[in-house]
Amino acid sequence: MLDLTNPENFDTLEKYQSIVQQLIELREKGDGKAAFDLITIGSSGFVHFPEGAIPYTEEEIEAFILAYNLLLKDAENGNGEAMYYISMYYQCGFPPVQFDLQQFEFWTSKSYDAGFIFAGKNLYPMCTDPGQPPNSETI
Repeated sequence: MLDLTNPENFDTLEKYQSIVQQLIELREKGDGKAAFDLITIGSSGFVHFPEGAIPYTEEEIEAFILAYNLLLKDAENGNGEAMYYISMYYQCGFPPVQFDLQQFEFWTSKSYDAGFIFAGKNLYPMCTDPGQPPNSETI
């Protein structure tokens, strides 16, 4: 399992290229999380733009759609982590979906119910301030 949270895995170009190559190989085997990680590697985080004004290249859009389809397949088979990543698509309005708070809440709840405890950090703000997407100030 790749540890994308450890900065030592990215402290040289060779290590970074190795991680990217491993993610590509996993994506080619149908791993939705690896496909998503390839899109977001090196990103400082996710930003929600309600108006959907994020300029993506065609290649990025295709990568988002591929990852979404792989993740959705895993989510429909009961994978809680995949459900969590699907919820992020709705939270952020990543292609091929639009921002949708109800779908975000639905998939976050399903993810938690499926045993992906990390999704709980997004459930608490929903329960304390319904109708508002979670953010760092409410978590």
